[in-house]
Amino acid sequence: MSDQNKPPFRIREDYVYHAFISYKRGDLLHGWLRTHFYKELKSRLTDVMGEEAKIFVDYDVEVGLVPSNALLECLYHSRCLVSICGDAYFRSPWCSVEWRTFEARDLSNGDINLSKDGKNYTLKRIFPIRWQDCIANPLVSGPNGRVCYDFREYRHSHESWSKHETYIDFQKDVDCLAERISALVDGIEPLSAVGSWVNPLYCPLLNTTPEEFPFKL
Repeated sequence: MSDQNKPPFRIREDYVYHAFISYKRGDLLHGWLRTHFYKELKSRLTDVMGEEAKIFVDYDVEVGLVPSNALLECLYHSRCLVSICGDAYFRSPWCSVEWRTFEARDLSNGDINLSKDGKNYTLKRIFPIRWQDCIANPLVSGPNGRVCYDFREYRHSHESWSKHETYIDFQKDVDCLAERISALVDGIEPLSAVGSWVNPLYCPLLNTTPEEFPFKL
């Protein structure tokens, strides 16, 4: 294996995390994520899976163009990506690496199709949440964009929002997300089948298309 394709971390035998939360750091989003979204997703995913949900989220400020090896290791050993999207997300080198990692797995291994609890699922490994308008990026808008969970009405970071009537709608949408992540966990391929990792030194920003990847899977 060439140095370009060799990960700078030890590859484990199995996944570590059920989901990896990807987001562009910002004060309002950071507060919402800590105060509301993470705890609701972890609680509801734990309930639906019947085991403790392991969700990775990094609260540190982005420093430099390339994520740390420790973060890349957590990314690699996650089953899916929950992307909290706004236009700034698609200009972030860190978010680009995180998204491209799971987009590459989708391209390599295809959709996850399964039936669970009487429902049929066709799932990809990225669950995009529209936190702000993303009209400038075709990955989450336009006829070929990914289906997003629309959370634009839930952009409140203060603790008191949990007492507002819209919080119930927020919890219902998180329930839906947790249900689909749980289905993906049941149907995901083994870690040994995920293919090559995405080297951040050769990863294009998200304003380029999958066909323009500078690497092969």
